[in-house]
Amino acid sequence: MKNNLIKKIFSSGLQAIAIQVFGTAFFLLISLYLSKDDFGIISWSNAISTFITMLLSFGLEQSVVRRIAISKNSDWTVTAYLCHAIAGSLLSLLILFVIKSIVKDENYSMHILPWVFLAQSIIYMASPFKQYLNANEKFAPYGLISFLSNLIKIISAIAFIFFALFSIQAVIYILIGCALFEFCSLFLFVVYKTNLRFVFKFSLYIKLVKESLPLYIAALFDTSLARMDWILLGILSTKAITADYSFAYRAYDIAKLPVFILGPVILPKFVRAFSSGGFVNESKKKEINSLFAIETFVAVAIVLCMNIIWAPGINLITSGKYGHTNSFVFFIISLCLPLHFFINLLWTITYSEKKYKHISLITIITASSNVLLNLALIPFFGGIGAAFAYLASTLIQAIAYYIVVCRSSLYISYLPIIIMSAIGIAAYYTSLYISRVVAIQLSVAIVLFFAISLLLKQINSSHLRTVKLYLKR
Repeated sequence: MKNNLIKKIFSSGLQAIAIQVFGTAFFLLISLYLSKDDFGIISWSNAISTFITMLLSFGLEQSVVRRIAISKNSDWTVTAYLCHAIAGSLLSLLILFVIKSIVKDENYSMHILPWVFLAQSIIYMASPFKQYLNANEKFAPYGLISFLSNLIKIISAIAFIFFALFSIQAVIYILIGCALFEFCSLFLFVVYKTNLRFVFKFSLYIKLVKESLPLYIAALFDTSLARMDWILLGILSTKAITADYSFAYRAYDIAKLPVFILGPVILPKFVRAFSSGGFVNESKKKEINSLFAIETFVAVAIVLCMNIIWAPGINLITSGKYGHTNSFVFFIISLCLPLHFFINLLWTITYSEKKYKHISLITIITASSNVLLNLALIPFFGGIGAAFAYLASTLIQAIAYYIVVCRSSLYISYLPIIIMSAIGIAAYYTSLYISRVVAIQLSVAIVLFFAISLLLKQINSSHLRTVKLYLKR
């Protein structure tokens, strides 16, 4: 049983690493060899394509997973979702090509968009197979396929660069080719290694769509929160500013990896803890607060280290293309990391208590605030305005979840975020004052942050013991 659990965690983690780390690494790699304008076009097109596929989904993804997980007689949902994805993708692709033929775009953003969407839509059409496997707790196949796909992306990009053939067109070829690899690999695995039956019934499809619509609204706003800043930057500012912002955000995505790993681990434990009508005893409250203290310590430490390394490190790697040019943008975005750890914890508690309406409402409020703030700030402050809009909307989301959780009689202290952030800021500026050598700055900052946190009892051995015992259950 223990080995089986470890295997599932490893397989699920492989998916997260393949998508977050390798996927982000590919985009960071191409940013080095594309002009800022071309990278801005790719980033903008990718954001638009992601948003369109989310519009097309109708929330079917979650319904398919839930139905298959509950009943093995729900295979029909996979075929229904597949037909829906193919029809929606073809229609959207046709519309984009028509728009491309009408709109005169000298910088050819609209010329590139349909091809980037083609790659994104192929991955979207593979989603039914991915969800079918995940719902049956077969995480390894997609994890391996995704890992190989993103590895092929990186190797292909390096090959194009080596033979001096790298261009924005080469990026499109790579994206489409690897998307086809994912789709074909998943399709063949499902056909030959599972018992999935391809049966389509229109009446059942309509039933599935109606069932999915309540989830669709929340998912739609959640996607807009993640990508609307990129989309609006591409419309309201320059492609170079979009490139600077998207580069910083991609790097931030890697910093968020612990959130993606921790989430699936703690979710089942919280579901069990809140299964008895939401009552949580003092012992459980202590465990949750200890977990949050450790999470905050890790998050602030990551932000501290990345901001010390960012400007000189990225400046060196990119020969001055990025680094100093978007260091303030990255700094603002990185401040969201402790808040995201906090939100992840609060969301898990809210979800465990089955407060789905609260989750939907908070998502809608947060995404709407994000759009309004971006519209207000981007025309005047560009990427910095988008970063502040993202930070403000993240703070709104954290406060909203905090109010919901506190009303359920579970108090989680927000002091660790305030105190440890203050310690992190002090350690950061002290390290810059002591030396100009990055290695020394990093060492001083880490030692100071750790020592002051211990001195002020923000972390101690009891925190670690409590979390260790909690995660072992």
